[in-house]
Amino acid sequence: MREIVTFDAYGTLVDFKLNAPTAKLLKDRIAEVGVDTQQFLDTFNVLRFQAVVEPYRPYAGPVQPRSRH
Repeated sequence: MREIVTFDAYGTLVDFKLNAPTAKLLKDRIAEVGVDTQQFLDTFNVLRFQAVVEPYRPYAGPVQPRSRH
């Protein structure tokens, strides 16, 4: 496998701010199960960081197009 170096001049990939869109998208589900939103986002950030520092894991299955129902 080739090693590739990339850079992100605008922070869209390296420091993408996911807390606001994640909270907006999942707010009803988070409330439904009674989890504190900030606690959820803190855990979410840890999981995202762990995924970045782990060795690359290619997706094993076929990519399915999203249903438009």
